[in-house]
Amino acid sequence: MKVFDSIDAKKWIGKSFEIRGNSILALKSSSFYHDINLKSGQHMIKIMGKKRSGNGKILLEILSGQNDIILSQEINFGTSLANFSASMNVKKNYGQCIIRISRDRNIYGSVEIGRIIISQEEDVAEKIKKAILSKESEPQIAKNAHVLDIVASEKFKRKVCFIVPYQICGGAEIYIKNLISETNSIDFVIVYLRQNNLQNLITQDNVSHVLLKSPVHLPGHMISNDYDIVLYYNSEDIYRRMIALKKEGKISSYLMEIYHSDFEWSGSLSKVTSREELEHMIVVSKSLAANISGEFKRSVLPIPIDSDLFYPSDVKNNYLSNFNGSVIGTVARLSKEKNIEYLIDLAKVLKNDTIVVIGDGPERKSLKILAKDLSNFKILGHKNNVHEYVPSFDAFVLASNMEGTPISILEAMSSGVPVFSNMVGAIPDILTDGKTCFAISGDAKVDAELILKNIDRLDVIMSARNYVAGNHDIKTIQKSFIDILESVGTRYTQVDKSIDILQGEYV
Repeated sequence: MKVFDSIDAKKWIGKSFEIRGNSILALKSSSFYHDINLKSGQHMIKIMGKKRSGNGKILLEILSGQNDIILSQEINFGTSLANFSASMNVKKNYGQCIIRISRDRNIYGSVEIGRIIISQEEDVAEKIKKAILSKESEPQIAKNAHVLDIVASEKFKRKVCFIVPYQICGGAEIYIKNLISETNSIDFVIVYLRQNNLQNLITQDNVSHVLLKSPVHLPGHMISNDYDIVLYYNSEDIYRRMIALKKEGKISSYLMEIYHSDFEWSGSLSKVTSREELEHMIVVSKSLAANISGEFKRSVLPIPIDSDLFYPSDVKNNYLSNFNGSVIGTVARLSKEKNIEYLIDLAKVLKNDTIVVIGDGPERKSLKILAKDLSNFKILGHKNNVHEYVPSFDAFVLASNMEGTPISILEAMSSGVPVFSNMVGAIPDILTDGKTCFAISGDAKVDAELILKNIDRLDVIMSARNYVAGNHDIKTIQKSFIDILESVGTRYTQVDKSIDILQGEYV
């Protein structure tokens, strides 16, 4: 039974709103209400609308004559017409109440409300009683009864955007790849501000790639696409652009940050110790972002590792099998903080073994000059098939002076390769000296002896692989990530055969 319909209700009272035909335009700082009569029972409320400009948020309230809150729900409209529905259990006969629509004074733009309908569900027992008395059959009851219901949609697709600001395809980008690989319940759009090899690594049907000509085009893209969720990382510039759009009410997207490292550089977001407008931060290690303040949710999602891809193998990589002695390798960007010069010093000590570096970067040319007289030091460049090389290493060495949580270490551990590492950044969160790794000193002669002595430590190798399987399983972490994305609001579908169905989202 319909108890309220805004098309028939013409006595709205309040401020900052306009009646336009059958629609109501809610402006900045609007607050307006209408009388409504409510009896006890289960009710269904449906509101249809869209944002005309700026931010699409409104607050819908139903209040008793004594100002008891019967319903209070914030709704976020997008640019397309949407129908939001919810059930409401009225526990007593309130009689005359009010339905109120309001918008915060800090929210800009306007929202067009096309229609509001409130219906009271008829008691099931009462319907059966009526059916018996009128000798109606069950099919007639189903045909004649006007019953509204509300169910959470079992399957829907959110539109989620990752912003990739750099040309580098390093640990942060591989983290993104591992989070979304083999997931299909959500549509992902990856927006690049520079050419990036990540596009070649992700080829799923539910992932789209967009390359912008310049960062200045980012705001226009975000406004026109109105993504459900936007994820960014590392770049202070991108953070500033996103919070500006949110503050100005130009986007209503749920903002999430992926925090990879406390390492600071020019333009790094890690230097900013507070967050505005951020709603959720994902950290890859529990010790990260401890000094970041702000009102946001915080989730720890460790780096996901595919242990079926990185696993111990007796089959040597064809290329590496040609090298002399033990193959001691690393996977790293060739940049200053990775301290590749140390590996050159190590090669000078381990003359009967081979040091292999997989990776590329700005220091490649200078490193080749430094190692020009060393036949046992090899730079192989970037490899998309790292998993075919790492299991062939006899030892893995990470000599970085600064780090977050290196994916390369975990891939080596999963591959059954003993790890020798500097204990910097978040590395102590994942490595324990003598149990899952060996801590190096930085002295090439001392560390060369350490490597040769422990290169076959099966107890440490097995402990390290078990740690990765237990704490960095890709399927477990992917599920946690998708659960986070799908927990942002609840998507509803209204079951009402007499009305065209639209879908929406409560926030």
